[in-house]
Amino acid sequence: MLRDTQGELIQTAKLAVLGQMSASISHELNNPLAAIRSYADNARQFLTLNRSDKADENLGRIAELTERMAKISSQLKFFARKSSGTLERIKVQPVIQTAIDIISPKYKNTQTRITIHNELPEPQAMADIIQLEQILINLINNAMQAIGSSSQGAIHIRTEQHAELLMIHVEDNGPGIQPDNIKKIFDPFFTTKKTGLGLGLSISARILESMNGQLSCINLETGGAKFSISLKAAE
Repeated sequence: MLRDTQGELIQTAKLAVLGQMSASISHELNNPLAAIRSYADNARQFLTLNRSDKADENLGRIAELTERMAKISSQLKFFARKSSGTLERIKVQPVIQTAIDIISPKYKNTQTRITIHNELPEPQAMADIIQLEQILINLINNAMQAIGSSSQGAIHIRTEQHAELLMIHVEDNGPGIQPDNIKKIFDPFFTTKKTGLGLGLSISARILESMNGQLSCINLETGGAKFSISLKAAE
C-alpha cells in the first residue's frame, strides 16, 4: 500500500514538472514545425524551377528537424513512464545525461553550464533507473532555479565511490540555502519558492530510502549548495 501511494506521488510530481515545462516544450516543437513548412514550400518552388540541388538541400533540413522533434517526443515518453519499483544494476552516466537532456530545453536561453565529472570510467549502482532519473531532474531543476539568470552559472555533477557506496553530487554556484532551512528542506510541503509545492525534495528523499540510499545537502564553502545521492554500488 505504501509503495503504491509513493508511486502515485511520483507520477503527480512528474505531471507537475511537465506542466512547468509545457511552455518551453511547445516552443521547442512549434519552431521546427514552422521551419518545416517554410522548407517544404521552398522545395516545391525549387522543383518547379528544376533546381533539384536546392530542393534536396531543403528536404535535408526537413529531415534534420523531424529527427530533432522525434528526440523531444522520445524524451517526454521516457519521462512519463511508470517505474517498475525494482532495483537493478544500472550505468549511472546515461541516466545523468538523460536527465540533463530532458531539463535542458526549459533553460536553453540561460548561460548556465552543466558539467559531468566521473571518478570512475563507468560508474554503476543498484537502483531503479526511472526513479533515479526523476530525482536527478528535480535536483538539476532546483539548481537551475537557484542560479537564476546569472551569467556565471555553473552546475557540476560528480560521481565517486566510497567503499560500497556510489555517490552522485549535484553542485551549483547559486546563493546556497539559508542555514535555518537546511534541516527543513526534506520536510513535506516546506518551500521557499512562491509557486512551489514543497514536495520534490521530500519525495526524492523517500524514493532513495526505498532504494536503500540517501539524499543529503550541505552549503559549499565557495558558495552554492551540494545535494548528494548515495546508492549501493553495483559489485
